[in-house]
Amino acid sequence: MSIGPLDKPADLQSVLPIQVLCALGGLFIVFVEGALAHWSIFHSSAPLITLCYIYFMQIAYPFRLSLLAVLLMGLFSEIMFYHMLGTSCTAFIAAALVTQWRAVVLRDADFIELWANFSLIAILTGAIKLAVYFISYFSMPDLSSLLQQTGMTALLFPVCYVVLVSISSMLTKLSAFQAG
Repeated sequence: MSIGPLDKPADLQSVLPIQVLCALGGLFIVFVEGALAHWSIFHSSAPLITLCYIYFMQIAYPFRLSLLAVLLMGLFSEIMFYHMLGTSCTAFIAAALVTQWRAVVLRDADFIELWANFSLIAILTGAIKLAVYFISYFSMPDLSSLLQQTGMTALLFPVCYVVLVSISSMLTKLSAFQAG
């Protein structure tokens, strides 16, 4: 008599539910970006809070935010903002891979180094978007909105980082409280 998949006990140590929750959190952050895009100060070039989230997750919780989730967040962002398909997806995956590659060094870094590295990631993201646009259309897009978006993303990183660290700390304390 063989044992079927329903006869086995549930694997409660799986990371899949946490990865799904992290992906849903990223999709929620894309909605927040959409809300910020309607503010007149951003003039439809909202800061990339999703990029802050990807950067934080790759450093603080490696392998909790899968590349598939990053791809879906980029795709969802492109559909929501009517951007050319493939620009944000490619840029977000490149940012996630570079951050994942540098995560070992960045875990022990001070905040100024984290901020400088994130600013370079934001510039890389903008350059990738620019390159994909140029390859597709053989013309340059409006650079003022791209530069404003990159600059605002780099300037708002400390706020996003503090919020993400606070949420992470609260969830850690909550899970420790429930376990104990």
